[in-house]
Formats: sequence, structure tokens, C-alpha cells
Amino acid sequence: MQGLALGMGMDKASLFYLAVIATAIGIAFLFAAGFEPEMPKTQEQLRLTVFETQKQQIAEGEELVVRVEAQGTGIASIGISLNGKQVEEVECGQTPCSHEFRKIVSDIGAYQLAAFAFSAEGKRVEESRVVYVAPQENTCIDNSRYGSCGKEKPFYCLEGKLVEKCSECDCDSGFECVEEKCSASSLPLEIASLNAGSSFIKPGTYIDVFFELQNNTEEIARAGAHYTIEVVFYSPSNEQRFTESIQLEQELLQGKRAAKKVSGKEFVLEEGNYSLSAALLDASENIVSRFESLEKIVARDDFSAPAAPTGVSAVFVQGKALLSWNQNSEDDFAAYRVYKSSEVQATFISYSFSLETNLNSVEITGLEGGKHFFVVTALDHFGNESVFSDVVSVEAS
Repeated sequence: MQGLALGMGMDKASLFYLAVIATAIGIAFLFAAGFEPEMPKTQEQLRLTVFETQKQQIAEGEELVVRVEAQGTGIASIGISLNGKQVEEVECGQTPCSHEFRKIVSDIGAYQLAAFAFSAEGKRVEESRVVYVAPQENTCIDNSRYGSCGKEKPFYCLEGKLVEKCSECDCDSGFECVEEKCSASSLPLEIASLNAGSSFIKPGTYIDVFFELQNNTEEIARAGAHYTIEVVFYSPSNEQRFTESIQLEQELLQGKRAAKKVSGKEFVLEEGNYSLSAALLDASENIVSRFESLEKIVARDDFSAPAAPTGVSAVFVQGKALLSWNQNSEDDFAAYRVYKSSEVQATFISYSFSLETNLNSVEITGLEGGKHFFVVTALDHFGNESVFSDVVSVEAS
């Protein structure tokens, strides 16, 4: 009763202070228990932040690609529409919300493309623009249309692939159409010279043929031009013809020559005496030039060596040995060989090969001091070699 009387005896100000203290104590207990009061959230306005198309104009049947991004509190979905008709809509679980939309448009025309975003409360924002769908033009990689010639001759656009078709698309100047490909034009060049690698050969052995082509036209003979050379070996009892395809390796200006060589297993002759001629054919197999060589070819078996050189002499002058001898007279003579040694022996075993020449004199330098001995031999085109000549010597100082 005494406590009650005390409480009833408090004035209003005291009661107010007691209430404030009690409230503070209660709030403290709540925070200690982990309670956090909910703070009011800031509302972010719904808006479109990205609205992009890869192209403003596409071809019929091509895919329209649209990227859309939106931001805002409570964003629920984003999407696109064409001419007011919704194409696609996707739900959003966070902000910002983005998506790449793809739509194949088959019909030609202008379209009102719109991008939109919805909030959870149903609020909608939208932006729009016009895109165009044009007729489809099938093209090749160089943008030439199907069924037409390409940007460079002789290419033709065939179902998306560039193929060579010079019968339809022509060739550049200096080139001609050969089996739908452009090849360098084979101008009417002339055979300017013709000879065999050797005037004497053994029957059944290979033979090389050398010739020169000369451009006497006013045009440039292009590298890569194709020709055929027909070589004829003729004897009264035998005629052999051989053909070989050739091409120019480099451009040939007016008046210039190009040296060529043909050889192979086909160039094999039987025994006999032959004349040599040739004909040049262009890419269309028309004969554009003929040439007959003054050279005669002898094919025979020959095991007879030439005579040993005579009249061999040697002197030492100004640090070098000068050797000379009489010229051989055999029709199949090819060259001379000179041998040197620091010793002289009856068998000449110690002589070693020094040099080969088709002249009947020679200079030899670089000799060490002392006596040096020399002999000379003669060779023919069949590989036969004569015996040694008389020995000559010089005293090097």
C-alpha cells in the first residue's frame, strides 16, 4: 500500500521520464537480439539504357539482331516488338537486365522496331526506330551477284563461289582463254638459234637440244606463255621427231631473246648422220616459226682414241709456265687435258690431272720453285682419250 501510494503520488513529469527510460531499455534489448529496423528504399526510375541493332537494313531472310538493356527498381521483363506485334519477352531477376534478341524477317518492307521494359507494378517504358528489310541479293566474296562476272577477270560468281570462266568473263590484255583459264598469250615468237649439246653421240644415249626464242612483235611476251617445240633429227634412212611443252619463265620485250633447253629420254638417236631442225607451235598448236640448223649430228659407236698431241713445248716466263702444241685434226675432237707432276717417270703414274681446254695452248700459274713436268692428251666426243704426249718441263723460280 505504501508503494502504491508512492506511485500515485508521482507527478506527470516523473511518469514521462520513466516511460522514456523504459522505452530505451526495450530498444536496447531488441538490438542485442539482432533486430534491425527496416529502412525505406530509394526508388530507381525504370528506363531503357541500351537499344542497339547490328544493321538498320537487312536482307530478306536475314537475322535481325537487337540488344536491349534496362535498369530500374522492380524491373520485371524486357522485350521487342515489330509493327506493334510482340516478338519476344524475357523475365528479369535483377537490375540492370539485358538480352540479345534474334529474329529472322522474311518479308520485304519497313518495320517499326520497339524495345520495352515492364516493372513489377506494370509500368512500361518503350523506345522505337525503323528498320528496313530489302530484297535478297546472293553474292560472292567480292560482292559480285550470282550468275555474273566477278571484280577480276576471268572469275565468275557461281552459286556463291568464284570460278574461272574466261569464255564468259574474258581475259586481261596479253592473255587468252584456254579451257576456261586465262593463260599468257603465246605470241608468234621466232626460233633464233638451234643446236645440239654435242655433234657426236653414241647411239642410244640422251641428247640435249638448245635453242633461243626471239620476240619480234610489238607486244610483250608474257611470262607463263605456253608453246610446244617439235625437234626433228633427219637422216636419209631415219627420221625422228620429238615434241616437248615449254613456257616462258619471264617477260620478253620486243627484240629480246630467251634461251631454252629441252632434253629427256625421248631424245635418243639410232646410228646415223642427222640434220637438226625445229618448229615452234603456239597454245592453239599453230606453227609460228621454223628453223633448220647448219649443225650435223653423228651418232655412232666409236672406241678409237685421237692421236696424242705433237709439238708440245713449255717455257717459264714471269712466274708462269706457257705450254703449246699442234692442233689435232680428228673430226670428233673435243678437248685437251694437261697433266703436271714434280717427277718424271716412264709410266707417268705420278702425273695428276691439271686442267682441260679446247685450245692448243695454256698458261699455268702458282707453281712452286723447282722443276715441273707436263704431258698433254687429246679427247674426242665419245670419251676416248689419247696416250700422253712427249714430256716437257720448266724450271720454276
